[in-house]
Amino acid sequence: LRFFESILAAPSLAPAKRDMVLVKKAEVLTRAGRFDEAQKLSQKIFDSGSKDLALLIRAEAEYQQKKFLAAIAIYESLLKDFPESEHAGEALYGMAYAHKALGNAAAAQKKFYALFEKSSNPQRRQEGLYNAMLLAAGRKDMETAIAYGEQYRTVFKNGALDADVIFLLGSVYERAGRHQKAAEIFKQFTDQFAADPRMIQAFFLMAYNLQTCGRSDEALRYYDQLAGMPNAGDLAYSALKNRALIFLNRETSSDAAVALDRLIAAYPKNDLTADVYIWLAAYYWGQKNFSGVTRVLAAASQAVKKQKPDFAFFAAETERAAGQCDAAVRDYDALLDAPGVRGDMRGGARLGKAQCLSAQKKFDAARRELEDAISESADDDTVMLRCRFALGELEAAAGQPDAAYKYFMLVAVLYLDPEYVPQALRWVEKYLTQSGRLEEAKKIAEEINSRFPIKPEPATAPTEVKP
Repeated sequence: LRFFESILAAPSLAPAKRDMVLVKKAEVLTRAGRFDEAQKLSQKIFDSGSKDLALLIRAEAEYQQKKFLAAIAIYESLLKDFPESEHAGEALYGMAYAHKALGNAAAAQKKFYALFEKSSNPQRRQEGLYNAMLLAAGRKDMETAIAYGEQYRTVFKNGALDADVIFLLGSVYERAGRHQKAAEIFKQFTDQFAADPRMIQAFFLMAYNLQTCGRSDEALRYYDQLAGMPNAGDLAYSALKNRALIFLNRETSSDAAVALDRLIAAYPKNDLTADVYIWLAAYYWGQKNFSGVTRVLAAASQAVKKQKPDFAFFAAETERAAGQCDAAVRDYDALLDAPGVRGDMRGGARLGKAQCLSAQKKFDAARRELEDAISESADDDTVMLRCRFALGELEAAAGQPDAAYKYFMLVAVLYLDPEYVPQALRWVEKYLTQSGRLEEAKKIAEEINSRFPIKPEPATAPTEVKP
């Protein structure tokens, strides 16, 4: 206050500067709780003839006391009685914020836009248009918010709030479902404001909107870049997660598996669901990559709170693949005894257990497991196919080729599976040949060549262009 008094005492102080200092002095008095002094100051100014300035000071005093309705009434009086006042812009400014403080978003938006239109202060005009845009977005009036944002970019070239407006405009385009335009706006932000703290977030949002509008190849490239950025924080995790999602949606399983492996390795504690880990384990299981299955199960044990029966099944399968049949049989039995295990998994567990028992030459026990699996999974063609094929293998291993022949023929007749049917037919061809039934063996060989031809390797292109 002493500082303000020293300025006001200067004889060379211009009238406009004097008014500004008086307003600041009144503001300090109000914030200090010295409301009587602030009111006396405004009355003194009023009596001296500067009635518009006195009204502004009174309104500011009410505003500082959070008496927003009273402040609005005084601001309106100033604008009504002194429409050409040099303080009209400040009145609009204060009124807009008072409406905003009261939660009157529509009225605040209107006053902020009026501030942009009527104020002679460039900073206030920019602030008014930006806040009008912000409030329109908050009211979910996206088209108006977009219009305000584009208007700002047209009127204020290299404005003080450019970064704020462009970032908000990208967000508004996104919320309006105009993802391609949002991606373009966020790209402009990353190009223009590389040092802005929001740059990494804008980079992610650019990639996300590219992904959403179907430009997934570009999104993948930007997600890759983001994942390697220092200080990307949680957005690096989200980038890796979205990469995996793109590949899953494309149904390119190998790429999805690589992407998920990368994500899990970088972020062992994550929010991936149990089903994602199960999908990844099933992928490696289908590829007969049991070390991959083991790696996924170990990661899932750390990240997933509630373990599903699928994890126990894949654990038993990896034990069987490693020749640890005693441990595998125990785990299969535990799974089969557990309540609520779905049918296809029970069938898979019985099949795996039977394969272990067969490897241990416990053929009768293995046969019972496979027969139980068939009776329990009559509606599951995949389980039925694999069990019938396994019965053929079992009978062949048990020295019962005639029984094996019946099962392999059943597989060949009933199914079209490109993995199991050719194997079954080749076993049948060999069996018929060894039995002296050469014509029948020849027909089987022809059927194999017809139904499952071996594709030739492509010719190797020359490495040099010759004249």
